[in-house]
Amino acid sequence: MNKANSNSIEIKEVSSKEAWESFLLAQDLPPFMQSWNAGDLAEKMGENILRLGLYNQDKLIGVCLISVIDARRGKHLYAPYGPVIHGSSDKVSAYQALTEYLRQKGKELSCDFIRLAPYLERTDENEGMLKALGYRTSPIHVLSEIVWKLDLTLSEDELLMNMRKTTRNLIRRAIKDNVVMEKTTEDSAVSTFIELMQSTFKR
Repeated sequence: MNKANSNSIEIKEVSSKEAWESFLLAQDLPPFMQSWNAGDLAEKMGENILRLGLYNQDKLIGVCLISVIDARRGKHLYAPYGPVIHGSSDKVSAYQALTEYLRQKGKELSCDFIRLAPYLERTDENEGMLKALGYRTSPIHVLSEIVWKLDLTLSEDELLMNMRKTTRNLIRRAIKDNVVMEKTTEDSAVSTFIELMQSTFKR
């Protein structure tokens, strides 16, 4: 078992779905791309993954789902919206321990670089921490870098008024064109969705 230590933080692979999900769902904003099921999906798509836990005195203080990506730009370790660190933990030590572990693991797997896309607020403090660990801003992004938190307790009229004029007009146009939104749990809907995505892509 590969391990890494930094200021008493130990990194080791997690084998318990219950422990992983219990930790993740206890956080304020648990990103679904770090969920156990996201790892299962990545494996079904042919990716090799690592489910890493960050422990301080045997207590789980963070998780990080890693995919091993073999791309044209180079083989690399990729953490979509990861790692997820408990809010009261020493973030700097956690990132340092994780980075040390990933450097070692990356060499073992003949990777060219590590790519983190952490779910962190873009502050001088966070950018400084990552820069000090050797990370630099990527020229391209894979995931959304800016997200919008929308208060759904507002009325429809208030929601529309708070949108950009273009967005508001597109929604009103869709209503006039009789666009219908449906919610379903039927498996057949997935096939329909994929067909629509493929036809959109071709256009």
